Amino acid sequence: MTTTDAGEVPDTGLQRMRRFVLGAGLMGFTLLIPAILGAPYSGQRRLVGVAALLSLMAIAVVTYRRSRPLPLDALLVPVLMVVAGVNLVDAMASLAICMNVLFVMSLYGSRLRAVVLATLAVGAVMATLWLTPYLSGDVIQWLQPHALANLPQLAVIAVLTRILLTTLRAHFRASQREALLARTGSRLLAAASMPELWRLSREAGEELCSLTRGTAALVVELDGDTVRVLSSAGDVVAPDELHLPASLLTRDGTCGEAAFLPLAEPVEALRTAAPHLRHWYVLRVDGPASRRYVLIGGRRPVHLAVLNAHRTLADQCSLAHASRAAYERLDHKASHDELTGLPTRGLFLEQVGAAIETAREGVTLLNIDLDDFKQVNDVHGHAAGDELLVEAARRMREVCGAASVPARFGGDEFAVLLPTSLGGEDAAELARALCRRLTDPMVLSAATVTVGASIGVASWSAPLTAGDVLRCADIAMYWAKAMGKNRVEHFDPARHGDIARHRLLEDHLASAVERGEIVVRYEPSIDVVTGECVAVEAEPHWEHPLLGLLAPAEFLPQARRSGRVNEIGAHVLATACAELAAWSGVPALERTRLCVDVTARQLTDPAFSGRVLGALADAGLPPQRLTLELTDADDTDERSAHPQLAALAELGVRICVDGFATGRDTLTVRNAFPVHELKIDGAATLASPTDAVRSLQVVRAIGDVLGLQLTAHGVGDGEQVAHLRENGVTAVQGPAVAGALSAPQLASWVAEHGRAGASSR
Repeated sequence: MTTTDAGEVPDTGLQRMRRFVLGAGLMGFTLLIPAILGAPYSGQRRLVGVAALLSLMAIAVVTYRRSRPLPLDALLVPVLMVVAGVNLVDAMASLAICMNVLFVMSLYGSRLRAVVLATLAVGAVMATLWLTPYLSGDVIQWLQPHALANLPQLAVIAVLTRILLTTLRAHFRASQREALLARTGSRLLAAASMPELWRLSREAGEELCSLTRGTAALVVELDGDTVRVLSSAGDVVAPDELHLPASLLTRDGTCGEAAFLPLAEPVEALRTAAPHLRHWYVLRVDGPASRRYVLIGGRRPVHLAVLNAHRTLADQCSLAHASRAAYERLDHKASHDELTGLPTRGLFLEQVGAAIETAREGVTLLNIDLDDFKQVNDVHGHAAGDELLVEAARRMREVCGAASVPARFGGDEFAVLLPTSLGGEDAAELARALCRRLTDPMVLSAATVTVGASIGVASWSAPLTAGDVLRCADIAMYWAKAMGKNRVEHFDPARHGDIARHRLLEDHLASAVERGEIVVRYEPSIDVVTGECVAVEAEPHWEHPLLGLLAPAEFLPQARRSGRVNEIGAHVLATACAELAAWSGVPALERTRLCVDVTARQLTDPAFSGRVLGALADAGLPPQRLTLELTDADDTDERSAHPQLAALAELGVRICVDGFATGRDTLTVRNAFPVHELKIDGAATLASPTDAVRSLQVVRAIGDVLGLQLTAHGVGDGEQVAHLRENGVTAVQGPAVAGALSAPQLASWVAEHGRAGASSR
């Protein structure tokens, strides 16, 4: 906010008052011009009088525009008043000039100027009354009672105008202080760092002092017998240290509501810092236990409202400082290991990412695991284990240097980001030196122990992320453990590629569905007699950002182990139902059934059946269009899975048991819940030619007895299709029919291979 020299802001109440008074004054001056022009004087004299009035008007306008008086105007204005007044017919009209001047000009400048201007303006009236008769050629008595009687009124006008100015200034400055404090409070709380907080505090202190000229503020801290100056604002030049008696700051006392204590005795240090400030006040910040104080100085006694404003600002700064300090403590605690003080995984990965962005080359990581650390914990206790971890962290800093970034991930696992200047053999040598140093005996409180260290080393290369590099170092570290511990192993894609791929899939799988990387492909089944498409099996495929499109067999085993199969299964079910509903307008697909694989793990979720019905309802599909294909029926839980399958089957959902040829007890499964279809591995039935016919006859007989449809998957060629058809299989899928197709590809494939057949009986 920009202020004028007098401390006011443009277009405030004071400025509006000045504008109003200026208008009235200009009107008054203007009305006097005809009186001068009509006076019985020479033309030159009348012109001089008008010029004097116009000069007064110009000074008034310029003063208003500047918001401060012109230099020496208190001397110039009375002279112009006399010049204009002596050219009036009635010299008493000079009182009007004087009142205009007092009204218009007294709203600016200092008190001293106002007193000088008022005194000289009254003197100008008296001089006008004295000079006018002589200049007119008449000698009259000018000290008439009616002339002297106007002097008190002129004095009252000057005093009232000045009181009005003082009141308005105080009000406007109070408003500015309130606005400043309101603005500063929110800015302080939003400060992003301690340096920014201190900068905002200093700026607010400077602005607050500028609103009350002749004041200054010092923020000091008591450090033993020394008073350190933390910051200063206003009209003061303070040294770094003030030689103040400690008792001067620590004594008890208050100053009204502001809790400011005036310093009565003279203080040499303050007189040196600000010799023109004679009145000082002290306020303790942050409560009785604090050693931080605010000193406020002024040329005159500082008004209580100003002291209160400084107290409020000090409270705001203290609150913001405490809030910021608490936030930084929590942030540090969240991003640093409490025991060793090292960064944790999240912060470490941020720093690795920043190093990759900055350097692009030479980014090398060490992943360190302390060998036999658990044995130290078990034998000597957790306190000894903690000592060991602290000592290990110290040795990492010692060996790797200040430019490195060590971190602790938990337990006995550490990592180090090496300086980018180290690369190749230098990094390898440092890793070996660290391994040797960590194996040196460690003297603990309870005993002297020795542990080893398995260290994995990995360097960044495009397009790896920070997490990928750390994962590679982790793989190398586990390889070092597998090779006998207490050694350094460098990540080698040729040797560690399979492990790296496994870990990469495992880590990325957690958010694959959320990132939209799991897509659905469809494998059609055809009637072996008519060749018509009777069903499509929905299969999840993974569009991995680094590895490309992955088939189900490449990631579903990990999904089952990690529990992600539930999330993937729900996504496939909802997506496939929605896409099948979109095909309802295609004649060849109107009655095609949708097959979705379901695992025993998914069926342990009590909400599974509700999720299935919800997906059907959202897509507007009847339950009869959906087939749930159990890939591990023997492992289904009787208490959670069987009731849900029975309820879904009762509503029309078909149940298919996959993998019959592997030896499942189909009769047992059939008695537990309804089964409508058996799916066999077509290639497996032909693996042993001598048993092929016998196996298929058994399958066909069971299907006939139970009334089950037989479908074969993995059928590779037309010869297998013919063999399966002869032995009672009604539908086949696999390479002989089509591979996994996207939704648009499936629609095109169906259009080329005929309309859908009748639904299965």
